[in-house]
Amino acid sequence: MQKNTSIVNNSSEKLIGESGFLNDQDHLSKIMKKAFHLVVKTGDQEGAGTDANVYVVLEDENGLVTPKVKLDKILYNDLERSKRDTYNIDCPTDFGKVKYLRLSRDTKGIADDWFCDYIHVEDRRKPKKKTSKDHTKKSTKNFLGSTYLKENSAQEKSVYFFPIHRWIAPTHDYLFHEYAVCLPQHDPCLDPRKADLEWKRSTYNYIVHAEGMVAQVCGVFCISLTCYTLAYSSLLQERF
Repeated sequence: MQKNTSIVNNSSEKLIGESGFLNDQDHLSKIMKKAFHLVVKTGDQEGAGTDANVYVVLEDENGLVTPKVKLDKILYNDLERSKRDTYNIDCPTDFGKVKYLRLSRDTKGIADDWFCDYIHVEDRRKPKKKTSKDHTKKSTKNFLGSTYLKENSAQEKSVYFFPIHRWIAPTHDYLFHEYAVCLPQHDPCLDPRKADLEWKRSTYNYIVHAEGMVAQVCGVFCISLTCYTLAYSSLLQERF
């Protein structure tokens, strides 16, 4: 897998190495452990699960990035069809609100294809009430060492949702906004979008069976329609 140089914002002096951790030793001691909790949902399409290595990086509004995390748990079969998997991500103490999610994978394993439904990110740095033994005093907030949350507690946001709904190709490094809402011309992932469109153009070819007849999609569409019809018929038989 080629090194993803685009994962690091040039405006930040904190670089991500091959190990997935910040190279600047001065910042290693300022990392907040398990600051973000990820829920990764794999699609239910045939062949949606993967054996490849999948990587995630979060980026805030100032271009500061988290360590590059490999979605892999020991003695566990990750990212299989229809499954929801959970992971934790560390971050610098001055990391702000999540603005982008970067996603990539390699071609390792027997079946490396992967369809991702969505990624749910929960910020677990949010202030928590600290119980005081002295009931005459008001409870205080614990910001877990995050200078950002201490300064911006009134504007805190704890949940981020990234709908992916696509096959993740190993040839691209994907960049997603929260909610993935943008006009096509403003898509931060233009290369993957163009590649998907070219694939659809080459897959769904049109054919005219007779002169004067309406053009029809040949091949794949008919096969897909037959598969969906058979699946729907099987479902009806099970219910009734």
